[in-house]
Amino acid sequence: MSVSKEVRHQPHFEGVKRVVQFNWSWYLLAIVVATVLYVTAGLSDVPALARTAAGAIATLIILQSVVSLLVSHWIYDLSAITSWTWLLKSVSDPARIIIVHAGYDETDGAIPKIFRSASVSTVDLYDSLKRKEKSIKRARELHPPSGQPIGHGPSNWPAEDESMDLILIAFAAHELRDRPSREQLFIEAKRVIRRDKPIIVVEHLRDFANFVAFNVGAFHFHSQHEWLDCFRSAGLQMVEHLKMTPFVSVFVLQR
Repeated sequence: MSVSKEVRHQPHFEGVKRVVQFNWSWYLLAIVVATVLYVTAGLSDVPALARTAAGAIATLIILQSVVSLLVSHWIYDLSAITSWTWLLKSVSDPARIIIVHAGYDETDGAIPKIFRSASVSTVDLYDSLKRKEKSIKRARELHPPSGQPIGHGPSNWPAEDESMDLILIAFAAHELRDRPSREQLFIEAKRVIRRDKPIIVVEHLRDFANFVAFNVGAFHFHSQHEWLDCFRSAGLQMVEHLKMTPFVSVFVLQR
């Protein structure tokens, strides 16, 4: 038997802990700003309207931070997303797999355990990113990718045409901030994927749910329309769209 339905177990708060580790500066800034505003709201020599506004803004900042942590806990600790066993619904007994990440492998080594007979390679986009977010730099320092990637950019992978049974691009493609680079990524994925085999893209979207969860951080993502247009431009068709929690979309693509 070459696949395993073994679910990867991790500490109940490991996912949200990593979110805080990677983005601690934003949470620290929120605490500092909220504290200053609450102090301002308590000053008697400040006009009443300004005190009310300061207190309200501080409360919104704290609430937003709490909501983002609760959503992160839901996604990365409580949902099925990071077990990755749901991939078994889209691909059966793959022989060759490529995982594409942007400096931090979100699968955390789970794929070789699920598809035990598969040859698993990685493509690390980190070096090709024109702008590297501080959160990615921290993630890479704290959890450096294991193994040597076969590629370091969105194109020119050392893989033969139509040689892969699964390509997984999880929470990585949006880090290519310009549209041509994203199209290059999907054109290259199309080149190496076998016919009728899936390219699976996992992403947050720039939509209402993610705006509620992450506020202006949602603008770091792309809209569903943008993704679908990018897939079409690369010559790929979407065969399935899954919503894993209201905040994460899974696009199953084929040639």
